[in-house]
Amino acid sequence: GIVNSPGSYATVVEYLRMGSLKSGLTRLRKQGADVSRRLRCAIALQAARGMEYLHGQYVVHFDLKVCVCM
Repeated sequence: GIVNSPGSYATVVEYLRMGSLKSGLTRLRKQGADVSRRLRCAIALQAARGMEYLHGQYVVHFDLKVCVCM
C-alpha cells in the first residue's frame, strides 16, 4: 500500500513469513509436488496482470522478481 498525505509519500511493503515465491516453489518441488511449466506460466501471468493494474493506478513497483525458469 501507499501513504498519500500532502507532503508525505511512502510505500508499505508486506513481509512474507514463508519466504519468496521462488523459495516456496522450490520447497514444494522438494516435497514431490508437481510444479509444472503450466503452473509457473500461470503465476507469471498473474504477476504481470497485477503489475498492469498497478501501472493503471499510477503506481510504480521497483522490486519485482519472478523466476519461472526453475
